[in-house]
Amino acid sequence: MSGVVAGVWRYPVKGVGGEELGFAEVAPGGGLAFDRRWMLAVTDDISSLFAAGSERWTPWEYGVTLKKHAAAADLRAEVEERGGENGGCVLTITAKGGESRSVEMDGGGDGDCREVNEWLREVLDDTRVNLQKCRAPAWDVREMPLTVVSTASVAEFAGRVGMDISVARFRGNIVVDGAQPWSELSAGEFVFGGARFRALGGVPRCPATQVNPETARRDADVPKLLREHYRHALMGAYTDATTEVEISAGMAARL
Repeated sequence: MSGVVAGVWRYPVKGVGGEELGFAEVAPGGGLAFDRRWMLAVTDDISSLFAAGSERWTPWEYGVTLKKHAAAADLRAEVEERGGENGGCVLTITAKGGESRSVEMDGGGDGDCREVNEWLREVLDDTRVNLQKCRAPAWDVREMPLTVVSTASVAEFAGRVGMDISVARFRGNIVVDGAQPWSELSAGEFVFGGARFRALGGVPRCPATQVNPETARRDADVPKLLREHYRHALMGAYTDATTEVEISAGMAARL
C-alpha cells in the first residue's frame, strides 16, 4: 500500500520528546544519529551501569520514562551537531513553558551536566535524575533501531475507541501518511523513496503510551484498549535499513 513519509523524528534523550528532522542518514543497524543516545538515569549505581563496554542497563528500569514520570512529556530534546574534528554537539532540553538548558557534549557524548541535572531534578521532582550518555543506544529492543508509525492506524484506533489519540503518543522515527490502516503489521518490507527497509514486526506498547503528550497526564490505557479492540497491543513496526540511505519527509512510502 502506497503512502508518503510525513515526518522523520529522533529522540536524543530516552523517555523525553524529540525533534523533527528535515532529512536523516540511516545506516544498517545504526538507526538515526543521536537517537536515544542519552537517558535520564534514576539509579544510584550509575558508575557500573554506564562503565565503558557495559550493557547492563535496562532503559525502562534505570531511566526516566513516561511509564514512571508522566511529567517527562513536558520535555523535549534536540541536538545541534558541531561537526569538526571531534564531532561534538550541543544537547538542549526544553520544557513546555519554553525554559531550557543546554550542555556541550564532546565527540564521545560526554559533557558537564551539573546545571542541567539540577534543573531536571526540579522539573521532574526526582533528586536521583542524572543525564547520562548510553554506551549503546537505548532503543526498546537493541536489534531494532527504527520504528514506523502509520497515521492511518492511529486514526482508525482513535475513532474506534472514541478518543483523541495523537501520533506523537507513539514516538515513531518514521511517520507515514496515506497507507492502509494496520498494513505496517503485515508488511514484509518497507520502501521509502527507492530504499528498502526490513520489516521486523510490530511494536508492543507499554504503559508509557497512557500519557497524553499534550497534557502530560495519563488519560487513556492504550495497551488495554488495543487488546480489547484488536486482541494485540501493537502500534507501529520495527524496521532497519538494508543499506546506507538518506530518508526525508515527502518521500514515497510503500508498506
